[in-house]
Amino acid sequence: MPSYSIKILAACSLILLFTGAALFVGLRQPGEAYFERLLDDIASKSEIGGALAEAEDCADFLASGLGAEPGGEELRPAADAHFRIAGTLLARNGAQFQEKAKAHLEEAIRLYPAVRHGWPQFQLGELLESRLRGRDPASATAAIEKYASVWEYDSGELALKAGYKICLLKTRHSIPWEASDGLTLYHYLRFASENILDDVRPFPISVFQGEAAGFLKGLSACAAGDKNAAADFLCEYSKKNPKDYCAAYFLHFVGGTAFNKLYPEDGDLLTSFYAPRSFRDGRLLLLHDGRIRADAYVPQAAQEGKILLHLNIKNPLRRPFRLLMKWNSETKSLDVAADRKEGNFDIPFETAPQLRNLIDIHLFMDELDSLPSGETPLISIGELRLILQKPEPAL
Repeated sequence: MPSYSIKILAACSLILLFTGAALFVGLRQPGEAYFERLLDDIASKSEIGGALAEAEDCADFLASGLGAEPGGEELRPAADAHFRIAGTLLARNGAQFQEKAKAHLEEAIRLYPAVRHGWPQFQLGELLESRLRGRDPASATAAIEKYASVWEYDSGELALKAGYKICLLKTRHSIPWEASDGLTLYHYLRFASENILDDVRPFPISVFQGEAAGFLKGLSACAAGDKNAAADFLCEYSKKNPKDYCAAYFLHFVGGTAFNKLYPEDGDLLTSFYAPRSFRDGRLLLLHDGRIRADAYVPQAAQEGKILLHLNIKNPLRRPFRLLMKWNSETKSLDVAADRKEGNFDIPFETAPQLRNLIDIHLFMDELDSLPSGETPLISIGELRLILQKPEPAL
């Protein structure tokens, strides 16, 4: 009889264990709802000790018992939970919250470094940067290292922002620039900055070296109000880089000439863009989780109409994929089935163009687990073109 009771007790224990797993693994409902309530308490209550401890237990539960090595895909949910706890803490003012957030960001990175595509590394860099007082090259270098690690996990806007942060820290703390830093700043200003002239102001013109120096010196002179010097720098640079639409745009600005044509003139965004690029047979290869950043400049007379992006895509591995496409602040998605080997796609956007416009394209491929060994998940893009649509005449 006692042994029978023990068996019942053991069975009940297993039921409770698996029920708990169902509630929390992956942080799905209802475990997700419970976790969200804990985050809400951490965000809003004056005393957060209990809620924080419970949230930490949830995150630790996701990692416990898996026997997985740090970096394994199984630990992504646990790393993501620690990242969300850190983000909630960072939203509150106070050194005590920052210190706890730092610990959770470090744990997220330890468990699964690629979680959230470099955001934990970026936020750690910001935390270290916020603690700098006066010129402190040694401490600034630690923040720089965190920002640089973002590049391992992101190739888009976040990586560009991290590069800009590195250039700022080196300038403010008298750390010598490397040869590549000028190009890093150039890429941020052209493909991510929302206010180019404001963002170039912190840098003395003497630091600009390398192939982008003429562009950077031109913008710096423009920001300082010296339009003659800006025109000289940009004109010389544009002779060597005729496909740099941003330089052409600013040449109009400093020269006081009418800006009355589209850049790029034929709408071909593949003539000058930012991406970890690889071409084969004249086509851009875009890998899973890869990004393309581009810029376009639209004269005021053409801004009343709408735009669409035209793409020619090949899907050589016959894998389903999704493209997330961003035109300034508007985002559209394109889902392509596995049986679609090649196609032309026109993606319309509702947001009217501005003088300067930023485009971001992000690739996600599905069913990677079934990909044959040695195969690289990718698509190829033969055409990426901006098409301006004239506004429909009023009835």
